[in-house]
Amino acid sequence: MDLSGKFASQITTSKHFYDVTAHRYVEENCCDLGMKVVRGLSADMEDLLTEQGQRDARDFFEQLMFSCEHGLFVTPPVRAPHHETEVYSQTLPSVPKSGEKDVVIVTNCAPGDENLRNMIADFRAALPFESRVVNLRDFPFDGGCLGCFGCAVTGKCVYKDGFDEFLRTRIQNADAFVYAFTISDHYTHSSFKCFDDRQFCNGHRTVTHGTPIAYLISGDYRYESNLRRMVEARSEVGGNYLCGVATDEGDTASSIRTLAGSLALALDKGLTRPMNFYGVGGMKIFRDLIYVMRGLMKADHKFYKEHGIYDFPQKQKKRRPEALNRRGVLRTSRKKSSTPRTFPSRRPTLTHLFPDLSRRSARSEASWKTPTFPAIRAGTMMERPPLSTAGPITHSGSPQRNLSIFSS
Repeated sequence: MDLSGKFASQITTSKHFYDVTAHRYVEENCCDLGMKVVRGLSADMEDLLTEQGQRDARDFFEQLMFSCEHGLFVTPPVRAPHHETEVYSQTLPSVPKSGEKDVVIVTNCAPGDENLRNMIADFRAALPFESRVVNLRDFPFDGGCLGCFGCAVTGKCVYKDGFDEFLRTRIQNADAFVYAFTISDHYTHSSFKCFDDRQFCNGHRTVTHGTPIAYLISGDYRYESNLRRMVEARSEVGGNYLCGVATDEGDTASSIRTLAGSLALALDKGLTRPMNFYGVGGMKIFRDLIYVMRGLMKADHKFYKEHGIYDFPQKQKKRRPEALNRRGVLRTSRKKSSTPRTFPSRRPTLTHLFPDLSRRSARSEASWKTPTFPAIRAGTMMERPPLSTAGPITHSGSPQRNLSIFSS
Protein backbone atom coordinates (compact mmCIF):
# COMPACT_ATOMS: atom_id res chain seq x y z
CA MET A 1 0.00 0.00 0.00
CA ASP A 2 1.40 3.39 -1.04
CA LEU A 3 0.84 6.07 1.61
CA SER A 4 3.18 8.69 0.16
CA GLY A 5 1.65 12.14 0.04
CA LYS A 6 -1.00 11.35 2.63
CA PHE A 7 -1.41 13.56 5.69
CA ALA A 8 -0.61 12.12 9.12
CA SER A 9 -0.79 13.36 12.69
CA GLN A 10 -1.40 11.87 16.14
CA ILE A 11 -3.28 12.42 19.39
CA THR A 12 -1.97 10.87 22.61
CA THR A 13 -2.77 11.10 26.29
CA SER A 14 -0.17 10.44 28.99
CA LYS A 15 1.53 12.00 31.99
CA HIS A 16 4.09 13.50 29.56
CA PHE A 17 6.84 11.07 30.56
CA TYR A 18 8.98 11.24 27.41
CA ASP A 19 5.97 11.85 25.22
CA VAL A 20 8.38 13.68 22.89
CA THR A 21 10.26 10.47 22.06
CA ALA A 22 7.02 8.57 21.45
CA HIS A 23 5.75 11.28 19.10
CA ARG A 24 9.07 11.50 17.32
CA TYR A 25 9.11 7.74 16.77
CA VAL A 26 5.72 7.88 15.03
CA GLU A 27 6.78 10.90 12.99
CA GLU A 28 9.98 9.21 11.81
CA ASN A 29 8.14 6.12 10.59
CA CYS A 30 5.45 8.19 8.87
CA CYS A 31 8.17 10.17 7.10
CA ASP A 32 9.75 6.90 5.95
CA LEU A 33 6.43 6.09 4.29
CA GLY A 34 6.53 9.41 2.43
CA MET A 35 3.67 10.90 4.42
CA LYS A 36 3.21 14.60 5.19
CA VAL A 37 3.39 14.77 8.98
CA VAL A 38 1.70 17.48 11.07
CA ARG A 39 2.78 17.96 14.65
CA GLY A 40 0.47 16.01 16.96
CA LEU A 41 -1.37 16.74 20.19
CA SER A 42 0.12 15.38 23.43
CA ALA A 43 -2.51 15.83 26.12
CA ASP A 44 -2.47 14.95 29.79
CA MET A 45 -4.49 11.90 30.79
CA GLU A 46 -7.30 14.11 32.15
CA ASP A 47 -7.06 17.03 29.69
CA LEU A 48 -9.78 15.97 27.26
CA LEU A 49 -12.28 15.80 30.14
CA THR A 50 -11.81 19.49 30.94
CA GLU A 51 -13.04 22.58 29.16
CA GLN A 52 -9.50 23.84 28.60
CA GLY A 53 -8.40 20.48 27.25
CA GLN A 54 -11.32 20.40 24.86
CA ARG A 55 -10.48 23.93 23.68
CA ASP A 56 -6.89 22.79 23.11
CA ALA A 57 -8.19 19.84 21.08
CA ARG A 58 -10.29 22.17 18.92
CA ASP A 59 -7.29 24.47 18.47
CA PHE A 60 -5.22 21.47 17.43
CA PHE A 61 -7.79 20.59 14.78
CA GLU A 62 -7.76 24.17 13.47
CA GLN A 63 -3.95 24.04 13.25
CA LEU A 64 -4.13 20.61 11.59
CA MET A 65 -6.45 21.88 8.84
CA PHE A 66 -4.31 24.99 8.35
CA SER A 67 -1.13 22.89 8.10
CA CYS A 68 -2.65 20.54 5.56
CA GLU A 69 -3.82 23.46 3.43
CA HIS A 70 -0.64 25.54 3.63
CA GLY A 71 2.03 22.85 3.89
CA LEU A 72 3.27 23.31 7.46
CA PHE A 73 4.79 19.92 8.18
CA VAL A 74 7.31 18.31 10.51
CA THR A 75 10.86 18.41 9.17
CA PRO A 76 11.78 14.86 8.08
CA PRO A 77 14.79 13.33 9.84
CA VAL A 78 18.10 13.00 8.02
CA ARG A 79 18.26 9.58 6.42
CA ALA A 80 21.36 7.44 6.42
CA PRO A 81 22.92 7.19 2.95
CA HIS A 82 22.41 3.89 1.23
CA HIS A 83 25.40 1.62 1.60
CA GLU A 84 26.26 -2.02 1.64
CA THR A 85 26.47 -3.38 5.18
CA GLU A 86 29.82 -4.96 5.85
CA VAL A 87 29.65 -8.29 7.63
CA TYR A 88 31.56 -8.12 10.89
CA SER A 89 33.60 -11.13 11.85
CA GLN A 90 34.73 -12.06 15.34
CA THR A 91 38.31 -10.87 15.80
CA LEU A 92 39.04 -10.09 19.47
CA PRO A 93 40.97 -12.62 21.56
CA SER A 94 39.50 -13.80 24.84
CA VAL A 95 40.95 -12.30 28.03
CA PRO A 96 41.11 -14.07 31.44
CA LYS A 97 37.74 -14.06 33.21
CA SER A 98 36.79 -13.28 36.80
CA GLY A 99 33.70 -14.73 38.42
CA GLU A 100 33.33 -11.88 40.91
CA LYS A 101 30.73 -10.10 38.78
CA ASP A 102 27.71 -11.30 36.87
CA VAL A 103 27.09 -9.53 33.55
CA VAL A 104 23.92 -10.30 31.60
CA ILE A 105 23.60 -9.53 27.88
CA VAL A 106 19.94 -9.03 26.92
CA THR A 107 19.39 -9.32 23.18
CA ASN A 108 16.83 -10.14 20.51
CA CYS A 109 19.41 -11.45 18.05
CA ALA A 110 17.79 -13.27 15.16
CA PRO A 111 19.28 -16.53 13.90
CA GLY A 112 20.52 -14.88 10.68
CA ASP A 113 21.83 -11.67 12.31
CA GLU A 114 25.52 -12.40 11.83
CA ASN A 115 26.78 -8.91 12.67
CA LEU A 116 25.06 -8.68 16.04
CA ARG A 117 25.94 -12.26 16.95
CA ASN A 118 29.65 -11.63 16.29
CA MET A 119 29.57 -8.31 18.15
CA ILE A 120 28.18 -10.08 21.23
CA ALA A 121 30.82 -12.80 20.94
CA ASP A 122 33.66 -10.27 20.72
CA PHE A 123 32.31 -8.28 23.64
CA ARG A 124 32.19 -11.38 25.81
CA ALA A 125 35.75 -12.22 24.76
CA ALA A 126 37.05 -8.73 25.65
CA LEU A 127 35.17 -8.45 28.96
CA PRO A 128 37.27 -9.54 31.96
CA PHE A 129 34.17 -10.91 33.75
CA GLU A 130 31.96 -13.90 33.20
CA SER A 131 28.84 -13.08 31.16
CA ARG A 132 25.68 -14.81 30.02
CA VAL A 133 23.25 -14.15 27.17
CA VAL A 134 19.45 -13.93 27.45
CA ASN A 135 17.66 -13.90 24.08
CA LEU A 136 14.21 -12.35 24.33
CA ARG A 137 13.04 -14.22 21.25
CA ASP A 138 13.15 -17.39 23.30
CA PHE A 139 10.76 -16.18 25.99
CA PRO A 140 7.08 -17.16 25.51
CA PHE A 141 5.37 -13.79 25.97
CA ASP A 142 1.61 -14.13 26.34
CA GLY A 143 1.22 -10.55 25.18
CA GLY A 144 2.20 -6.94 25.70
CA CYS A 145 1.42 -4.75 28.69
CA LEU A 146 -2.34 -4.21 29.10
CA GLY A 147 -2.03 -1.03 31.15
CA CYS A 148 -4.40 -2.52 33.72
CA PHE A 149 -2.40 -1.18 36.72
CA GLY A 150 -2.85 -4.47 38.56
CA CYS A 151 0.90 -4.61 39.22
CA ALA A 152 0.75 -1.10 40.70
CA VAL A 153 -1.21 -2.54 43.63
CA THR A 154 0.17 -6.06 43.97
CA GLY A 155 3.59 -5.73 42.35
CA LYS A 156 2.76 -8.71 40.10
CA CYS A 157 1.69 -8.89 36.46
CA VAL A 158 -1.74 -10.33 35.63
CA TYR A 159 -0.20 -12.49 32.90
CA LYS A 160 0.69 -16.04 33.96
CA ASP A 161 3.61 -16.52 31.53
CA GLY A 162 6.22 -16.19 34.28
CA PHE A 163 7.75 -12.93 33.09
CA ASP A 164 7.94 -11.48 36.62
CA GLU A 165 10.11 -14.35 37.81
CA PHE A 166 12.12 -14.36 34.57
CA LEU A 167 12.86 -10.64 34.86
CA ARG A 168 13.82 -10.64 38.52
CA THR A 169 15.87 -13.84 38.68
CA ARG A 170 17.58 -13.92 35.29
CA ILE A 171 18.11 -10.24 34.50
CA GLN A 172 17.66 -7.78 37.35
CA ASN A 173 19.85 -9.69 39.78
CA ALA A 174 22.95 -9.16 37.59
CA ASP A 175 25.77 -6.74 38.44
CA ALA A 176 25.64 -5.11 35.00
CA PHE A 177 23.33 -5.04 31.97
CA VAL A 178 24.30 -5.02 28.30
CA TYR A 179 21.52 -4.50 25.76
CA ALA A 180 22.29 -5.75 22.24
CA PHE A 181 20.02 -5.23 19.24
CA THR A 182 19.89 -4.35 15.55
CA ILE A 183 18.15 -1.13 14.53
CA SER A 184 14.86 -1.63 12.70
CA ASP A 185 12.35 1.11 11.86
CA HIS A 186 14.07 3.58 14.22
CA TYR A 187 14.02 1.15 17.15
CA THR A 188 14.40 -2.63 17.05
CA HIS A 189 12.38 -5.85 16.83
CA SER A 190 9.02 -5.96 18.61
CA SER A 191 10.28 -8.50 21.18
CA PHE A 192 12.39 -5.77 22.75
CA LYS A 193 9.40 -3.41 22.87
CA CYS A 194 7.36 -6.12 24.57
CA PHE A 195 10.19 -6.63 27.07
CA ASP A 196 10.30 -2.91 27.83
CA ASP A 197 6.54 -2.62 28.29
CA ARG A 198 6.21 -5.69 30.45
CA GLN A 199 8.80 -4.27 32.87
CA PHE A 200 5.94 -2.14 34.15
CA CYS A 201 5.44 -4.99 36.62
CA ASN A 202 8.11 -3.05 38.54
CA GLY A 203 5.79 -0.05 38.44
CA HIS A 204 7.70 3.22 38.62
CA ARG A 205 10.34 1.81 40.98
CA THR A 206 14.01 2.21 40.10
CA VAL A 207 14.90 -1.26 41.37
CA THR A 208 18.19 -1.41 39.40
CA HIS A 209 19.46 1.99 40.51
CA GLY A 210 23.27 2.18 40.37
CA THR A 211 23.73 -0.81 38.05
CA PRO A 212 26.08 -0.09 35.10
CA ILE A 213 24.56 -0.40 31.65
CA ALA A 214 26.04 -0.65 28.13
CA TYR A 215 24.76 -1.08 24.56
CA LEU A 216 25.83 -3.09 21.51
CA ILE A 217 23.91 -1.71 18.51
CA SER A 218 24.12 -2.81 14.89
CA GLY A 219 22.94 -0.25 12.34
CA ASP A 220 23.17 3.44 11.48
CA TYR A 221 23.03 4.63 15.07
CA ARG A 222 24.56 8.02 14.31
CA TYR A 223 21.51 8.92 12.19
CA GLU A 224 19.01 7.94 14.88
CA SER A 225 18.79 11.04 17.08
CA ASN A 226 15.57 9.94 18.77
CA LEU A 227 16.95 6.50 19.57
CA ARG A 228 20.09 8.07 21.05
CA ARG A 229 17.89 10.21 23.25
CA MET A 230 15.96 7.15 24.42
CA VAL A 231 19.16 5.25 25.23
CA GLU A 232 20.47 8.08 27.39
CA ALA A 233 17.11 8.85 29.04
CA ARG A 234 16.53 5.21 29.92
CA SER A 235 19.74 5.06 31.93
CA GLU A 236 19.18 8.47 33.51
CA VAL A 237 15.68 7.76 34.80
CA GLY A 238 16.68 4.32 36.01
CA GLY A 239 19.70 5.71 37.86
CA ASN A 240 22.02 3.49 35.82
CA TYR A 241 25.61 4.39 34.92
CA LEU A 242 25.76 4.50 31.12
CA CYS A 243 29.16 3.10 30.13
CA GLY A 244 28.73 3.76 26.42
CA VAL A 245 27.50 2.41 23.10
CA ALA A 246 29.46 0.26 20.63
CA THR A 247 28.25 0.09 17.01
CA ASP A 248 29.35 -1.49 13.76
CA GLU A 249 29.52 1.83 11.87
CA GLY A 250 33.29 2.23 11.97
CA ASP A 251 36.12 0.41 13.74
CA THR A 252 33.80 -2.13 15.33
CA ALA A 253 36.46 -4.18 17.10
CA SER A 254 38.03 -1.13 18.73
CA SER A 255 34.61 0.19 19.75
CA ILE A 256 33.70 -3.13 21.38
CA ARG A 257 37.04 -3.41 23.19
CA THR A 258 36.68 0.12 24.58
CA LEU A 259 33.11 -0.53 25.74
CA ALA A 260 34.18 -3.73 27.53
CA GLY A 261 36.93 -1.79 29.31
CA SER A 262 34.50 0.98 30.26
CA LEU A 263 32.05 -1.50 31.77
CA ALA A 264 34.85 -3.26 33.68
CA LEU A 265 36.02 0.09 35.08
CA ALA A 266 32.49 0.99 36.22
CA LEU A 267 32.16 -2.37 37.98
CA ASP A 268 35.58 -2.17 39.63
CA LYS A 269 35.26 1.43 40.82
CA GLY A 270 31.50 1.58 41.41
CA LEU A 271 31.28 4.66 39.18
CA THR A 272 28.30 7.00 39.47
CA ARG A 273 27.28 10.36 37.99
CA PRO A 274 24.59 12.89 38.92
CA MET A 275 21.37 12.87 36.92
CA ASN A 276 21.02 15.29 34.04
CA PHE A 277 17.80 16.89 32.83
CA TYR A 278 16.47 13.60 31.48
CA GLY A 279 16.76 11.89 34.85
CA VAL A 280 15.74 14.80 37.08
CA GLY A 281 12.75 15.77 34.95
CA GLY A 282 11.56 12.20 34.48
CA MET A 283 11.76 11.37 38.18
CA LYS A 284 9.89 14.54 39.15
CA ILE A 285 7.03 13.49 36.90
CA PHE A 286 7.00 10.07 38.57
CA ARG A 287 7.32 11.58 42.05
CA ASP A 288 4.28 13.82 41.62
CA LEU A 289 2.26 11.13 39.85
CA ILE A 290 2.86 8.48 42.52
CA TYR A 291 2.12 10.88 45.37
CA VAL A 292 -1.20 11.94 43.85
CA MET A 293 -2.16 8.33 43.03
CA ARG A 294 -0.67 6.74 46.14
CA GLY A 295 -4.02 5.19 47.04
CA LEU A 296 -3.83 3.08 43.86
CA MET A 297 -0.08 2.73 43.35
CA LYS A 298 0.62 1.35 46.82
CA ALA A 299 3.77 -0.56 45.93
CA ASP A 300 5.30 2.50 44.23
CA HIS A 301 4.28 4.76 47.13
CA LYS A 302 5.93 2.49 49.67
CA PHE A 303 9.13 2.34 47.59
CA TYR A 304 9.24 6.14 47.15
CA LYS A 305 8.79 6.74 50.87
CA GLU A 306 11.48 4.23 51.83
CA HIS A 307 14.02 5.63 49.36
CA GLY A 308 13.41 9.35 49.98
CA ILE A 309 12.16 10.09 46.46
CA TYR A 310 9.48 12.45 47.77
CA ASP A 311 11.90 15.42 47.68
CA PHE A 312 9.25 18.12 47.39
CA PRO A 313 10.65 21.68 47.50
CA GLN A 314 8.76 22.64 50.65
CA LYS A 315 10.60 19.87 52.52
CA GLN A 316 14.08 20.99 51.48
CA LYS A 317 14.63 23.45 54.33
CA LYS A 318 18.40 23.11 54.43
CA ARG A 319 18.66 24.32 50.83
CA ARG A 320 17.01 27.70 51.51
CA PRO A 321 19.40 30.65 51.31
CA GLU A 322 20.59 31.77 54.74
CA ALA A 323 20.76 35.35 53.59
CA LEU A 324 17.03 35.41 52.91
CA ASN A 325 16.35 33.81 56.27
CA ARG A 326 18.28 36.56 58.05
CA ARG A 327 16.20 39.17 56.27
CA GLY A 328 12.97 37.45 57.25
CA VAL A 329 11.97 36.73 53.66
CA LEU A 330 12.05 32.97 54.24
CA ARG A 331 11.56 31.11 57.51
CA THR A 332 12.79 27.60 58.26
CA SER A 333 10.07 26.97 60.83
CA ARG A 334 6.86 28.56 62.01
CA LYS A 335 5.15 27.76 65.28
CA LYS A 336 1.41 27.59 65.32
CA SER A 337 -0.21 30.19 67.50
CA SER A 338 -3.76 30.91 68.53
CA THR A 339 -3.12 34.67 68.59
CA PRO A 340 -3.55 36.74 65.44
CA ARG A 341 -0.42 37.22 63.35
CA THR A 342 1.12 40.66 63.41
CA PHE A 343 3.70 42.39 61.27
CA PRO A 344 7.39 41.65 61.97
CA SER A 345 9.29 43.98 64.27
CA ARG A 346 11.05 45.59 61.33
CA ARG A 347 7.99 47.26 59.89
CA PRO A 348 8.21 48.70 56.39
CA THR A 349 8.24 52.41 57.05
CA LEU A 350 8.30 55.31 54.65
CA THR A 351 11.89 56.01 55.57
CA HIS A 352 12.77 52.63 54.07
CA LEU A 353 10.97 53.57 50.88
CA PHE A 354 12.27 57.16 50.79
CA PRO A 355 15.61 57.48 52.63
CA ASP A 356 15.58 61.26 52.27
CA LEU A 357 12.76 61.39 54.82
CA SER A 358 15.31 60.76 57.58
CA ARG A 359 16.50 64.30 57.02
CA ARG A 360 12.99 65.72 57.44
CA SER A 361 11.73 67.24 60.61
CA ALA A 362 10.75 65.12 63.64
CA ARG A 363 7.26 66.51 63.43
CA SER A 364 6.79 65.18 59.90
CA GLU A 365 7.91 61.70 60.94
CA ALA A 366 5.80 61.65 64.10
CA SER A 367 2.67 62.66 62.24
CA TRP A 368 2.46 59.42 60.25
CA LYS A 369 3.25 57.16 63.21
CA THR A 370 0.12 57.84 65.22
CA PRO A 371 -2.90 56.13 63.59
CA THR A 372 -3.16 52.43 62.70
CA PHE A 373 -5.43 50.63 60.27
CA PRO A 374 -6.82 47.11 60.82
CA ALA A 375 -6.83 44.86 57.76
CA ILE A 376 -8.57 41.58 57.10
CA ARG A 377 -6.34 38.83 55.75
CA ALA A 378 -7.56 35.25 55.51
CA GLY A 379 -10.24 36.04 58.08
CA THR A 380 -7.80 37.44 60.67
CA MET A 381 -7.62 41.01 61.96
CA MET A 382 -4.05 42.32 61.84
CA GLU A 383 -2.51 45.66 62.67
CA ARG A 384 -1.17 47.58 59.70
CA PRO A 385 1.85 49.86 59.90
CA PRO A 386 0.81 53.36 60.95
CA LEU A 387 -0.01 55.77 58.16
CA SER A 388 -0.65 59.45 57.96
CA THR A 389 -4.24 60.64 57.80
CA ALA A 390 -2.99 63.26 55.39
CA GLY A 391 -2.09 60.60 52.85
CA PRO A 392 1.18 59.08 51.76
CA ILE A 393 4.21 61.31 51.44
CA THR A 394 5.39 62.03 47.93
CA HIS A 395 9.02 62.42 46.86
CA SER A 396 8.74 66.13 47.40
CA GLY A 397 7.46 65.65 50.95
CA SER A 398 4.00 67.06 50.20
CA PRO A 399 0.96 65.02 51.26
CA GLN A 400 -1.48 63.88 48.59
CA ARG A 401 -5.17 64.52 48.97
CA ASN A 402 -6.29 60.90 48.52
CA LEU A 403 -5.90 58.30 51.32
CA SER A 404 -4.13 55.08 50.25
CA ILE A 405 -3.91 51.84 52.28
CA PHE A 406 -0.92 49.61 51.63
CA SER A 407 -1.92 46.06 50.58
CA SER A 408 0.10 42.99 51.41
